[in-house]
Amino acid sequence: MEGARAELSSTERALRGAELGWLGLYGLDALLSVLDELSHLATGQRLLAPLRNPLAGVVLLCSPLAWLAVGLSPRLRLRVHLPLLLLLAWITMGWAPLSIWTFGEPTFGLYPQLIQVVVAAVALVLARAQVPATVPALRWRRLGLWLAAHLLLVPLSLGSYTFLSARLLLDSLTGGYAELGLDGISVLHRRFERQEQTVDLIGMIHIGDESAYRQLFEALPADQALVLSEGVSDEQDLLAIPMDYDPVARSLGLTPQAGISEMSGLTERNADVDVAEFSDQTVELLRSAMGLMHQEDKAQALRDYLEVARSHPDPQHLLRLLEQDLLHLRNSHLIAEVDAALPAHPHLVLPWGAAHLPELDEALRTRGFEPVEERWVVLIPF
Repeated sequence: MEGARAELSSTERALRGAELGWLGLYGLDALLSVLDELSHLATGQRLLAPLRNPLAGVVLLCSPLAWLAVGLSPRLRLRVHLPLLLLLAWITMGWAPLSIWTFGEPTFGLYPQLIQVVVAAVALVLARAQVPATVPALRWRRLGLWLAAHLLLVPLSLGSYTFLSARLLLDSLTGGYAELGLDGISVLHRRFERQEQTVDLIGMIHIGDESAYRQLFEALPADQALVLSEGVSDEQDLLAIPMDYDPVARSLGLTPQAGISEMSGLTERNADVDVAEFSDQTVELLRSAMGLMHQEDKAQALRDYLEVARSHPDPQHLLRLLEQDLLHLRNSHLIAEVDAALPAHPHLVLPWGAAHLPELDEALRTRGFEPVEERWVVLIPF
């Protein structure tokens, strides 16, 4: 009996030491992360990254062991450790919806780290309370129930989280012009009118169901409307590889978007910019992305793409640069084309990628156009 007590006491001490070590690592990672984000805000440099990144890796490596230990030992209280593990999983999976709501803000990377500091501080306070001596160190039945609960809850939770996050992200990126539903991805066709002038905004995705593409345009009068179409040109062959979505479409059992005139019989005129108007960084990243889609050696293409993406010293600045080139620059050019075309063509159709349409929608409203009708079409059915 005394040997059993000594063994139990040794197990308790080992558990307590492991618990304090885990909480210390978690809290230190949270604190370093906050300080590193603050240094980035103040100086533009991540001064603590050489310390922060390895420590974050250690915390991630230890988290599965912590998860198993919490399931096995009643002495590791759920109110202390479960919030830590859930928060770590949430941050690892992209911390939606907070990341979606705050994307683009200067303090974007600070929010999850502040939450981590608070949760770690609360856990450290709760862990100070003594566990009654009658609580056993290990209980295998508890581990079985712990694993069974996860087998039941984790797939449902992950599936729901992924679906709702993707739905929210798509709505945020497209301003409501594309929607993820249980039946597939749908796009919005919204018609605007101003006196005798009509503009149709049609959300597009570059791959989809062929019959759905035709359905988008079947209600438009082929003899009256002019299509100002999307399609970046490359007169100087800067990308070296053409923008072709066929490999991606074929892999998903879909078809790439064909020409608008081919699908609808409408008169079409390109209203997009040339690649030469993009920044050098954007051109380089696009070139790597095209290689990723077309090269047979996907592993090498992915390495090349990641190398280009990581070579930029400030990822957030690169994202803003991409947004400026791929969205705002092209939208400004299209809006100028709309203004120039309307006097001679009172009915315009703008079938552009859904991410472009919030800015175009706002531009039309500021020019006195009002939405008069809309319809949804499932472009990528599930």
